[in-house]
Amino acid sequence: MSELPRRRPAALRRSWPLVPALAVLVAFSIGLSCTTYGRAAVTSAFFLPDMMAPLPLRPVTWTTGTPVREQTIIQYGSYTMPVDIYRPGDGEQHGAMILTPGAPPLQPDDSRLTRLAGDVARAGFVMLIPFSPDLENEMIYPREVDALVAEFLYLQEQPYVKQDKIGYIGVSVGAPLALLAAANPSINEDVAYVVSFGGYYDATDVLDAVTTGVISYDGLRETWTPDEHSVDVMSEQVINRLSDASDRDLLIRALVDSEPEAARELWRLTPEGRAAFDLLTNRDPSRVDELLAELPAEPRQALRDLSLGGRLDGLRAETFILHDKTDRFVPYTESRRLRDALQGQVKLHFTEVDIFEHVEPTVDRAAHTLLTDSAKLYCHLFQILIHFR
Repeated sequence: MSELPRRRPAALRRSWPLVPALAVLVAFSIGLSCTTYGRAAVTSAFFLPDMMAPLPLRPVTWTTGTPVREQTIIQYGSYTMPVDIYRPGDGEQHGAMILTPGAPPLQPDDSRLTRLAGDVARAGFVMLIPFSPDLENEMIYPREVDALVAEFLYLQEQPYVKQDKIGYIGVSVGAPLALLAAANPSINEDVAYVVSFGGYYDATDVLDAVTTGVISYDGLRETWTPDEHSVDVMSEQVINRLSDASDRDLLIRALVDSEPEAARELWRLTPEGRAAFDLLTNRDPSRVDELLAELPAEPRQALRDLSLGGRLDGLRAETFILHDKTDRFVPYTESRRLRDALQGQVKLHFTEVDIFEHVEPTVDRAAHTLLTDSAKLYCHLFQILIHFR
């Protein structure tokens, strides 16, 4: 449920379809180059390939200034959040976006992150990136939403930010957190947009999927093979909220660390620990509700706290939902449920693609897939540049 390992250099050989795609987009945009829409089109055409693949040449760096990178600490309640801020160095006001990462987030100096944030700043946006200690430890707590609200309020106070053009981009488990922040009544009327990328709608449904290997939508079921990282992260949300320390230690060793000797100690589990073990090792979809009911109150409440059902009534922001159909970290059906819940409530854009591995771009796809899905992403990027820069 976090970013994937770095693509191998060999992937560059498969990125050639992006070149004709770029040529077509630029040619289409040239006729409008003197208009606001044309400038956004040209910017989208140049920046999308740079964001999608580690190209050896980066034309975006030839025509744009070096971004300013700043680091600061944001206070929220009794907690603090370290953040990096990337922004254009032109002294003008710009739209801003808060990146809400997965678990664990990329490190501040990871080249994938610095490249993305730098591209965003070169395109004319301010990007704020929080580095959550909890997400680093693969734990998701409701206070992450409080931090995101505080980050939004911080950006509103900055002289280089347009106050009416601030939004969120939530990635993986960061997507529902971004949506909850955007729906918070203290800022919901001011949030311009929110992007949910590879996110989920209901944490219990995700837990169901990663344990049973079955996903369902609109009455149809299909098998699904979760990535082991998602299995571990969802298991940790349950295990680490058990009251007994011995239960927590033993279940982490047995189910997350896969220590063979831990299996011989399972007899030591308390009834609460045994209920968690039974749920997390269940493979029968028909037993999920029964096993959830036997789970202790705190982990059950945590799953509710991490879910979106009935909690987005305050959302007013224009919403973009993007999901990869082959995602093995979060089922694509979760974004369909989110779309269904928001229909008629907000201005909504929904796109399914097949050029990501969860949230990491890949060029290991057929040429027609790269071309058509890149066009979809281009349209989203164009809309964001037109309305929120």
